[in-house]
Amino acid sequence: MKKDRCIYCGIKIYRDRDMCENCREKLKLIRKIRGIIFDIKRRA
Repeated sequence: MKKDRCIYCGIKIYRDRDMCENCREKLKLIRKIRGIIFDIKRRA
């Protein structure tokens, strides 16, 4: 297994990924919120 660090928070991760699961979930949530805000601005 390859030891890496999350690119956002820096904790050790043991998979061939760029970020940990917590940061991955936060990023999905941020993208969803940005999409909602973009939609609201587009309708205004």
